[in-house]
Amino acid sequence: MRRGIPSTLSVQTVPAPVGGLNTVSPGLQVPLSECVSAYNLIGAENGLRVRLGYRERSVDMTGVQNDWVRTVLPFTGSSAGESRIFSVTDSGIWDSTFGAPILAVPFGVNSGSAGYGTSVNFVTAGGHFLVYCDEQNGTYTYQEGGTGWVKVTQGAGPQQIAVGDPTRFAFVTVFKSRLWFVDRDTTDAWHMPLGQVYGAAVKFPLGQVFREGGSLVGMWNWTYDGGSGLDDSLVFVSGGGDVAVYQGSDPASAATFGQRGQWQMAKPPAGRRIASTYGGDLLLLSRRGLIPMSQLVVGSVSSLEYATAKISNLVNRLLNERSADPYWGIHLQPEDNALMVVVPIAGGTEFNQLVQSNAGRGWFLYRDLPVVSGAVWQGQFYFGTPDGRLCIHTGYSDNVSLATPQTYDSVDWGFIGAFSNYGVPRLKRVSFMRPLILSEGSAPSYTVQARYDYDTNQPDPVELVLSATGAAWDEAKWDVDKWNGASPPSSQVRGGLGVGSAVAVAMRGKSLARTIVVSVDVGFTAGGYL
Repeated sequence: MRRGIPSTLSVQTVPAPVGGLNTVSPGLQVPLSECVSAYNLIGAENGLRVRLGYRERSVDMTGVQNDWVRTVLPFTGSSAGESRIFSVTDSGIWDSTFGAPILAVPFGVNSGSAGYGTSVNFVTAGGHFLVYCDEQNGTYTYQEGGTGWVKVTQGAGPQQIAVGDPTRFAFVTVFKSRLWFVDRDTTDAWHMPLGQVYGAAVKFPLGQVFREGGSLVGMWNWTYDGGSGLDDSLVFVSGGGDVAVYQGSDPASAATFGQRGQWQMAKPPAGRRIASTYGGDLLLLSRRGLIPMSQLVVGSVSSLEYATAKISNLVNRLLNERSADPYWGIHLQPEDNALMVVVPIAGGTEFNQLVQSNAGRGWFLYRDLPVVSGAVWQGQFYFGTPDGRLCIHTGYSDNVSLATPQTYDSVDWGFIGAFSNYGVPRLKRVSFMRPLILSEGSAPSYTVQARYDYDTNQPDPVELVLSATGAAWDEAKWDVDKWNGASPPSSQVRGGLGVGSAVAVAMRGKSLARTIVVSVDVGFTAGGYL
């Protein structure tokens, strides 16, 4: 019997790089579970999921310098009917709860960083309050069931602060049932009496503990043991990078409140949104990256202790190039199960986001999301845009119009995986590539290509061709449209071009529905060394 010619084709199944970006490992040391570039994707169940889209909640908010929504103020009242969400431009505070925005508070100062502020919800015996501060306009309060917003001034009246100047307060937080404020351009904090919004504040100077200089940036809670108790701490951060930790109950008494330690991180970027609680830890943003407080207090901190270790060179470059821009921010995205770092680009006129999946801890880049500011309200992430809109980061279509919900954009996504010689250090020619993709609703349009020997050029954009396979989540009507029950797999064979030793998978696509890239089968033929 005549024997057939043995096949010279090899097949390698490459998993979706759920481990995220790796910009520090050299060449072939990047594992196949990570990638050299990725945007608008995040690690999720079964593989890489296309990021959530966004839809408008409130539009046409205006400012004086520009129409940026600089701060989002969520307020959770005693009931759902009392809860509100506000948006802040440099012209004032807008009530965005019911769609059409209403200018609730016109600001007296519209210049500089007006509207770029911080806020807290605070519950006292007198009711539910929202307290807001910014650099230019000072302190405002909103009380549930009250007379609306109040500008807090210095004085002995019922809605005033007698000691301390609330028109200078630029940051607010709550620690152990006390309001704490930052006096702008100083190293002084101020704290209120227990459970009170108004009254006489008490100065808490910190200049003597800030060895690197700079003014007080802000204060954040840190619960080292993940619960509540004696390990609850208040962390003060200076503009020079000093980090001072205090513990105790009554800051007016040295016997019950005192400093527990001081550490030094690199200088933080401009602005006051440089920290965020994250589980039982506190994340701090400096020019070296994002560092957990639990690692900083250990002692000597190397680059490996940073949450951004795998993308440290990328983060360091971005922070050093754009550290003067105050629009850096750290946010939690519960619906996307992610941590988001807002990255201002192009002189602060555009924004990208570095996003870490809570599931796999991998970092990814988001783009085409116009996030200036953000906050979580009623379990969803709301963000302000540069063009006067408040949007919700949800669904799987971008830019869904409030006036015409049928108007929206697809989500453009892509990645270039790790380069590998697949155990054969010879030249290779890829014959075919076969991605496995899951989608709910309209199937995505995509291209998949081979990249050789560290060519990191993204594939050209693709045109979206609608191919409905069922009802789309967040777009279909319940009891009307047909739900397909699961994510139907799609696996199409595509050709390969080129020759090289190290090969990577490059994909680019557009989606209007929940889409997950599971893996890619790569068929290749190995040849000689030349």
